Amino acid sequence: VLDVLSSYQKAYEAGDLQGLQRVWPGMPAASVQSLGDFFRQATGVSLQYQVKQLDINGDHATLRFNQSIRYSVDGRPGKNSAKIMMQLSRASGSTGVWHIDSIR
Repeated sequence: VLDVLSSYQKAYEAGDLQGLQRVWPGMPAASVQSLGDFFRQATGVSLQYQVKQLDINGDHATLRFNQSIRYSVDGRPGKNSAKIMMQLSRASGSTGVWHIDSIR
């Protein structure tokens, strides 16, 4: 589960929308659009997180963490912080491959 969070962080920092979609295959179209717009405009994206709670129940997991994103748009710095709840599930027929189902 924490490997998925690390992949999420790396893809976010690289502005890699396809990388995000690999770990979050069911990403809503509105999120794809807004993240694509953000990645086209932002530079120097840095995402930090602090895990608060991880609950795993069989093939499902809930991960709660604080997320802080720093970036620049047109040379102006920006910051966004949020408390995140990520729902994950283990891919069927897999011994350990997790993916994101939803993020709130």
